Amino acid sequence: VSLSATGTVAPVSIGPSPLHFDNPPCGGPAAPSQAVTIKNSSTSPVTFTATLGLGAASPYAIDVQSGSVAASGQGVIHVTPSPIPVPGNITAGFYDDTLTVSTNAPGAIPVVIPLKESASGAILALTMATSAFGTVSNTTATLPFTVTNTGNAVVTVAVGATGANFAAMLTGSDVVAAGGGTAQGNASFTAKTNAPATGTLTVSSISGAVCNVPQPIALSATGAV
Repeated sequence: VSLSATGTVAPVSIGPSPLHFDNPPCGGPAAPSQAVTIKNSSTSPVTFTATLGLGAASPYAIDVQSGSVAASGQGVIHVTPSPIPVPGNITAGFYDDTLTVSTNAPGAIPVVIPLKESASGAILALTMATSAFGTVSNTTATLPFTVTNTGNAVVTVAVGATGANFAAMLTGSDVVAAGGGTAQGNASFTAKTNAPATGTLTVSSISGAVCNVPQPIALSATGAV
């Protein structure tokens, strides 16, 4: 069987592709920048342009938008991601974009480089069946609450209460697993005066990134001494 072919070598190569920026945490430092190299193997200089798919709304920045590459030379475009904000989105690929590099090399077509990044962190929520203690007479009353983490990273939490004579504590582990893990606790009110009182129950992270701002729960009670 006779075989035949004609080989061609692209005068300009651009890469690597895609660029993966892993899973940086919400509220943490940005992932390190990465470089895209334009290699010109031809005997003539070429010019290039570089654009981000999302433009000004892109979660990335590039240090060079256009330039030239000498014959048998190379140029570099540095791609730098922005820090993941709080609140952040943990949907896979939410911070993806593309970098398109075009050159005037004969027969060259634009190279589209996917930029891949997803955020990591906890998504915390406080829930209570009821947060109204009603009338509390000469004692300390408690009501249960639950901390739920629907994020994609484990977190160690602390709880607290504001308002006179309110308090809060966890009744088990303070480590809350990702993907729906929970921690249990009790809010309390101690009757010390004959008056209505209001407060709030809060949760925060001791260790681990949190991608949302957990909403506090309003507490109410009436002391009877």
